[in-house]
Amino acid sequence: MPVIAVLILAVIIAGLGIRAYIRELHTPSTEHVLPSSYFAVPEGTTAIFADGRFLDTYGVERDGTLYVPYETAEAYITDKIFYDDLNGILTLTTPTQIIRIQSSDGREVIAEGGEVYLSVDFLSAYSAADCSFGEEPSRLVIWKDKTLSETETAAEASLRTGPDIKAPILSDLPAGAHLRVLSETEENGFIAVASDSGIPGYVLRGELGPIRESRSPQPGGSEYSCIRKEGDIVLLFHQTDSQAANDALVRSLTGVSGVNVIAPTWFFLNSTDGQMTDLTSTAYVQEAAARGMTVWAVANDFDGAVSSQAETGEALRNTYARDSMIRTITDGAIACGAEGVCLDFENVSAASADAYLAFIRELSAVCRSRQLILSVCSYVPQAYNAFLNRPAQAEVADYLIIMAYDEHYAGSETAGSVSSLAWVRAAVSGGVEEATAEKTIIALPFYTRLWETVSSERPTSRAMGMQEAQQVIAENGMQTRWDAELGQTYAYTAGGSPKKEMWVEDLRSLELKLTEAQQGGVSGVAFWKLGLEDYGVWPVISDYFKS
Repeated sequence: MPVIAVLILAVIIAGLGIRAYIRELHTPSTEHVLPSSYFAVPEGTTAIFADGRFLDTYGVERDGTLYVPYETAEAYITDKIFYDDLNGILTLTTPTQIIRIQSSDGREVIAEGGEVYLSVDFLSAYSAADCSFGEEPSRLVIWKDKTLSETETAAEASLRTGPDIKAPILSDLPAGAHLRVLSETEENGFIAVASDSGIPGYVLRGELGPIRESRSPQPGGSEYSCIRKEGDIVLLFHQTDSQAANDALVRSLTGVSGVNVIAPTWFFLNSTDGQMTDLTSTAYVQEAAARGMTVWAVANDFDGAVSSQAETGEALRNTYARDSMIRTITDGAIACGAEGVCLDFENVSAASADAYLAFIRELSAVCRSRQLILSVCSYVPQAYNAFLNRPAQAEVADYLIIMAYDEHYAGSETAGSVSSLAWVRAAVSGGVEEATAEKTIIALPFYTRLWETVSSERPTSRAMGMQEAQQVIAENGMQTRWDAELGQTYAYTAGGSPKKEMWVEDLRSLELKLTEAQQGGVSGVAFWKLGLEDYGVWPVISDYFKS
């Protein structure tokens, strides 16, 4: 009996222990930790909590003003900035303003230890980002990503360090506390959230109300309005290099129909300090108007004395050079009565892409203020040219002209089409995706290339217009066959050396390209260039796009 009594007592004690253990296992921890101890911040700096996470960069305070590194400001507060390290000038662009600040003024911009820092107070006044400040730890809180969902606590809740009821509590949340949802994926019944004050953690899903889309953007940012041209755009590039070429417009337009915009190449970059040739002509604009056309004056970086990526990059990074180019282009366009300007810079490298984007933003601000349409020429979207950031260009420009040619060009390693049907499809789909249909214009070629290949050597080629191409085919006795996949006639020599090949641009191929543009719902088409066309193209073009 004593043994049985001891066993019974042991079972009772064990049961009580297990019960206590189970109760303890399911009892939430009430342990609190200070965020300042959990999120360590180097002494003398300010943490930066941006869109749900603490960054590995820090702000610094000088004379009561908080500054953040330039790259951090660009990524999380506003990307409408560019720092010219040559002249120590920060440029901030709004839809209608260009704000220049010298770093030497020591207020909005400071330079320390090879790093550029920008004032948060200054930047946030021009940004849609929601910026606030917190203590313990000292932190700048930035909310810019408007795709983050949000919710409120349904009752009093605990913000914990981990997805576990035993995890320490970072903050006690009252009912109705607003939270940003960092992840809706549940872990042990918890989801990752962050308080508006910039403390991330975990809350039980059952303690939260419905999850919904983010609130509308915060005040401070500005929308970019566009100057729209009514109806479909049918643009014709006119390569001019002198006033004599301007004067020959009447003769050059013989037989042309269906065009409502003509784009002469009038501005050429001549030096890295931004000096440009100006070939604008009031008489040209008047003659074009008499024929039902408006003028978009083209500015490029390859027809003048400057014609390399290095030189273009040097000009773009220099604030004074950009100012000079913008002044020349817009003053010239206004003086001659042009409706708009067209930017065709083709020597932009990845290293100068940010400076080029700054140039487009600054040019757009001036064009918008002066009521000039701004169009920007760009390549067919491909991974290798994504650095051009076409979505950002399209945000500020009125139109993007996607040049659906040079699929194969003078320096190509293999012979091929200048503009296959697949290449045009890529231009249309890429333009619509990156710039929207209403801002996309598809540029098509009036030229092709005759390729010559000797044995295994790299092929050479020369460009020619549509009529000359037909003459070359006849003179060389080239055989032809239709390539349905490419949407072009393939012409070739059956024997002899060098081997000659041509992927022909003609009325049949042009119709297919126009159909792709039309079905893509884009705003119009453009053609490079006047003088290379077969006269039969104009009735075809007029039937597709009614100007």
